[in-house]
Amino acid sequence: MPAISYNGRTMIPISMLSQVGVGYAWDQKKKTVDIFLQYAAGTTIPPSPSL
Repeated sequence: MPAISYNGRTMIPISMLSQVGVGYAWDQKKKTVDIFLQYAAGTTIPPSPSL
């Protein structure tokens, strides 16, 4: 699915972020997505509280 413009925002499929080193995890209970940066050896940096 390509990126789209919606209500003045650019929306992209979150799975595309993995192509640039961004990881994500779906929380079914909360129905939210956590987004984080991936680095070598599987380490991650937690998301910013402002996101």
